[in-house]
Amino acid sequence: MTKAQDETWPYFDDVNPTREDKLRQIIAELALFRNLGLQLVRVDKDYSKIRVPHSEDVVRPGGVIHGGVHAVLIDTAVGHAILSTIKRGFFIATIQMQTKYFAPVTSGGLTCEGKVIRKGRTVAHGDAFLYNDEGGLVGQGSCVYAVTRRPV
Repeated sequence: MTKAQDETWPYFDDVNPTREDKLRQIIAELALFRNLGLQLVRVDKDYSKIRVPHSEDVVRPGGVIHGGVHAVLIDTAVGHAILSTIKRGFFIATIQMQTKYFAPVTSGGLTCEGKVIRKGRTVAHGDAFLYNDEGGLVGQGSCVYAVTRRPV
């Protein structure tokens, strides 16, 4: 029996075929994501790419994208990367997150790539990288999630 066939193993071996639509629905329905203008650009096995455009809704005085937006992108991109293969009936909750800021984003959008580093039965780890529209690395983050059968 493979891990994916084990009922206690929370993940499929590949992208759950119905998952991308569900992840897009989450982005569309959550008011926070709508208000920030979040866009799910791509989702693959253990990977997601999310973007937010530069707008007055996401900048602080001086026109710089607010650091909290960076954190939301990191959490969402890594979370969506984990959710890309998760089985029905399993849930995740962020239990630790680290954000590093390298450079301000004063124009253009902000794109975040989330990647799964390790998946276990009860905990999953991922890293994220934030880029400006010119492709420059402007931030980095890491997240740890609890994996559970109960909604959290």
